[in-house]
Amino acid sequence: MTHRENAVMLRYDGKSIAGASIFFAVLPVADLAKLPGLGLSLSEQDIDGETAFFRETPQGVSLYLEADTHSDRLLGLREMARAGQVHLLDCLGDLRIMGAPDNLDAPQQAAYEENGFPEVDARTGIMLLRELSAEAEKARGCDEDPSISSGF
Repeated sequence: MTHRENAVMLRYDGKSIAGASIFFAVLPVADLAKLPGLGLSLSEQDIDGETAFFRETPQGVSLYLEADTHSDRLLGLREMARAGQVHLLDCLGDLRIMGAPDNLDAPQQAAYEENGFPEVDARTGIMLLRELSAEAEKARGCDEDPSISSGF
């Protein structure tokens, strides 16, 4: 069994615009910080407010990535999971609620809209991700070097 603190949760959301379904991968920033190296290689310029944006959710600040536009990043995340670099908690039930696999259809309004999750500006989201990543990297460094004492 995988411990939640060592895993990256991947949730899904979606909405319909002019009859077209748009699906989002939703990743808590605290989980993104666990990714090795450069993770998803996100910069402030990547957060355009439409296909990539941050929202304050019950799980903390989360990154929403439009699945088609950012499929390369999502495939990279899956590759990290296949390589054993990260454990992915893939919440496929979110997609089943939207009709997957046979009749995938997004609702009229996304859950983040329906629930009124506030926007988090790109700079704040990226700064939080960098801070949490630095903390996680520091913690990994201590965990990997047996000569470093935790102080306990």
